[in-house]
Amino acid sequence: MQGQSPYIINGGILYNWQKIRLQTSAMYNVIGPRIIIVGFTGYPDIVEMPRHSLDLTFTKKIGKYLEAKAGVQSLLKQDVIYLQDANEDSNYNKDDLELMRYNTGSYYTAGINIKF
Repeated sequence: MQGQSPYIINGGILYNWQKIRLQTSAMYNVIGPRIIIVGFTGYPDIVEMPRHSLDLTFTKKIGKYLEAKAGVQSLLKQDVIYLQDANEDSNYNKDDLELMRYNTGSYYTAGINIKF
């Protein structure tokens, strides 16, 4: 089915250092290959290839009402790759037609929260 991956793996770990009021988390995600455009006879499917993602977050409580938070998304910076099964062998690999490759890079955030 279009847009459906045969597998998705998600995992995360969270650690809270209560003594120093610091919380950290790491989230990992991988998606399997998924059909982006459904093909037809003579024009095979276009598939987005698997990629891995790792996100990190740090939260530090400051006093009673403040907390500072920082994070990075897509730390692994893996390329998004679209392939078309050019040789029509139902295997997507380096022998197939690469239609698109791009990299969104990492996304960094930082902020301060005030709790009333």
